[in-house]
Amino acid sequence: SRSLGPLRVPQTSTSPQGGGYVRFIGRLCFSSRRLSGSPPRGRVPKTRPSLTTKAYAGGYESELYGKIEVREQGGKLSLRYGIRFVGDVTHWHYDTFRVAFENPVVNEWMVTFNLDDRGRVKTLHAQEAPWAPAYMETTDLGEFSPVR
Repeated sequence: SRSLGPLRVPQTSTSPQGGGYVRFIGRLCFSSRRLSGSPPRGRVPKTRPSLTTKAYAGGYESELYGKIEVREQGGKLSLRYGIRFVGDVTHWHYDTFRVAFENPVVNEWMVTFNLDDRGRVKTLHAQEAPWAPAYMETTDLGEFSPVR
């Protein structure tokens, strides 16, 4: 059997998805670790975002990945990407935020807002689970430009 965190998966698993089954279980283990409160490393404590939450809200678009919408309501941010990726956005450090999606199987993201010389959002950089274990496949979604 093969150990994937707290779960052991037999190597002789006969799933129609093949390796997809192991990747799914790996993601599930990572998600359960996330929910148990083990935070990723690399956070710079006691920092504040450069802008108000309202200034980060809006639509962002990538030619490759499509649209992301960041919404602000009552001083809190949320992110929507397609129909299945909806989550709460919380400040991480500086202009980087952590996105925890409602679906626990979906990996968390880190989004960084890059500002221009006037202090306006120039791009949103999105990365799926940058702290994920080496056996997981993660995606750097790259830069999304504001839709003005």
